[in-house]
Amino acid sequence: MDSSYITESGSNTTSQLSAPPDKDTEFFTAGRIQDDENPTDPIGMTTTLGDTEYVTNGDMELDSDWSEVNSPETSEQVIDFGNSGDTSWHVVDSTASYGGIKNATFTSITAREYRVSGYYYLLANSGVELVTNGGMESGTPPTGWTQLNSPDTFERSGVQKHSDSYSLHVIKLTGEQAGATQNLSFTTEKTYRVSLWYYLVTDSMLCAIDKGDSTLDYNWFSQQGAWTHFTKDIISTGTDGIIYLVTGGEDEFYVDDVSVREVNNPVIRTVFTRGVDGMGQNIAWVSNYDEWTYFEADYTETQGGDSASVAFINNSGTEPIEFYVDDISVKEVINKYTEIEFCIQATDHAELGETYEFRVTKGSG
Repeated sequence: MDSSYITESGSNTTSQLSAPPDKDTEFFTAGRIQDDENPTDPIGMTTTLGDTEYVTNGDMELDSDWSEVNSPETSEQVIDFGNSGDTSWHVVDSTASYGGIKNATFTSITAREYRVSGYYYLLANSGVELVTNGGMESGTPPTGWTQLNSPDTFERSGVQKHSDSYSLHVIKLTGEQAGATQNLSFTTEKTYRVSLWYYLVTDSMLCAIDKGDSTLDYNWFSQQGAWTHFTKDIISTGTDGIIYLVTGGEDEFYVDDVSVREVNNPVIRTVFTRGVDGMGQNIAWVSNYDEWTYFEADYTETQGGDSASVAFINNSGTEPIEFYVDDISVKEVINKYTEIEFCIQATDHAELGETYEFRVTKGSG
């Protein structure tokens, strides 16, 4: 059926049902109201945005136009890691100083609404790195690592490496297990993420974690001939932790990019700085982890001017954070339009239960 039996009543957000031409209204008993296509669909909101893009270098293809906020440890363009292209902007605020980045300023207009959108990649394990020289790039043998049970080879090697230039190479020809250890400083009953890459030449190897009170978490590896990633979350049971990377017996392996960090709950705060004076106005908090995630938030400018910008900062003054952003956009919101399509089923009792469907699409601007 079409919507010919729908009569407008007052504003464009209400409707009144009329009976079909050959029927009296009294014959009908209202049935159910449902979405015309899918009863579980929510009401849709359509937004029209202006053509002007206010963010310069939102796709991060240039190493420019983004400046530091509160001196984060790292603020840099990165290559080969992005949402839509091969670049993004990388931020590390390990000192938890509300650090972050903001884009070049633009001119905003009072009472205009702006849509901020883009993608972020927020690391769940943004805590302080506990491993020294996990990338094995310094020292021969790598500094920070101690030999265990006198391996026959214990060296920094460029023959195999997962990233950068070097890895740790261990060979044990005879006798007991051997390899490398490093002490870790835990906080009791905290969750830590252990991550590493290994290249096993022969047989097997072991990664064991002393969780702080001589309780060991054992992890055996047997995948040979390729760089393989291992990651696991553990809960510390004391403060004096140790990581062991050892052969399964008379074996050979390489290991690289070793990391142990506390798993916290970091949050990126999105800030729109008003144009009149650059004063920050909080508009969104996002916290989806370990994948590229889309966000959008609208802000109505209270005091326009030429100092407007958008910033992404650590929401905490106590917890560190690490994140990437890409495809950032700021555009003016021209119009928002709500549209709902629904169906009302009514039963004609005079026609032995014949059912009519009255359909309508309503909108409000």
